[in-house]
Amino acid sequence: MPHTKSAAELLELGRAYYSERSYEKALKAFVEAFGASASGDLKFLDMAVACYIKLGDLTSALSAARRMTKHQAGDARGYLRMAQVLHQQEKPEMALEVYKLGLRRCPSESPEKLRLLQAKRDELTRKLSKPKSQDPIVVLPAEIMDLVMEHLSFKHKVTCLRVSKNWRDFLSHQPSLWAELDLSLARRPVPQSFVRNCIYRSKDKKTSQFLLRTAKFNRMKDPEMVMKLVKACRNLEALEFLGSELSGSSIKDPVALCSGLRSLRLGKAAVITLDAVTQILKSRPTLATAEFENIEARRDATWDTDLPNLQTLSFGAGNVQEIGVHVLSTVSMLLITFHGDRANHIVYSTNL
Repeated sequence: MPHTKSAAELLELGRAYYSERSYEKALKAFVEAFGASASGDLKFLDMAVACYIKLGDLTSALSAARRMTKHQAGDARGYLRMAQVLHQQEKPEMALEVYKLGLRRCPSESPEKLRLLQAKRDELTRKLSKPKSQDPIVVLPAEIMDLVMEHLSFKHKVTCLRVSKNWRDFLSHQPSLWAELDLSLARRPVPQSFVRNCIYRSKDKKTSQFLLRTAKFNRMKDPEMVMKLVKACRNLEALEFLGSELSGSSIKDPVALCSGLRSLRLGKAAVITLDAVTQILKSRPTLATAEFENIEARRDATWDTDLPNLQTLSFGAGNVQEIGVHVLSTVSMLLITFHGDRANHIVYSTNL
């Protein structure tokens, strides 16, 4: 007479088959184990549901899970399995109701199972709940968002690019918002890729022109990047080199290409000779304001050109030194400021 395996033996056999991924053999062993069990322990049906899920038979898995809830209505395992199957069938609302039913039926003497049911219910409730707030960039008209963004600084606009994909896509296609490149607050050297992206965002897709009007550099070491910017952005009106490590021709050459430049400022970190200053002013008669905060005046400079638009000229040096100004002709309402450690005087003139 053949030996009939006990429920415990069939359970171990099923687990062995399950670990070997022989889910059909494992399923058969678990079903037989449930039939051979005098107590009808739910662990056999629980493992049977797991096999059905692995086999992709969600209908049978749901049927077995329902059987678990009917066999022992006060055991949380049946509700957990049933909700799991419903979730995989893309029926989250029904799964949520099963969690709620399980919390009502399961006795309080099983705190761990109750906590698990509560956690699953709360997690699914959050997923199904509609958000109370909506993304303004999705619901507001583009014109309103433009008005709001115009009041933000360059740094805050860059921060907004990281909010979400919707924000990045919207801001990247509003060239008027990127008329200013402000790197004055940069704490580390600015990578070329960042500057390129800023230039590209200012491009008007209709006219193919770059709308960038103002560029403020700080921590800028790459003169090639500055040249690329001024060549692409022909409408530049203001340039500032604040903490830039560029000097001399690295500044003079790109400035000469800015045909419409109205304002130029060089900070204390941008050292320049007085001779280079005169060359810049000669090459850019469009300038109305020019500030140079760290001039090396090795010799007198001769000014032999008209500066029809220049209104404010500011000189600065590291120590008291004489900056020779020999000729300034045909300059209307020129304000010249000289700065030094212990000298600071302003000369107003209408015909110097």
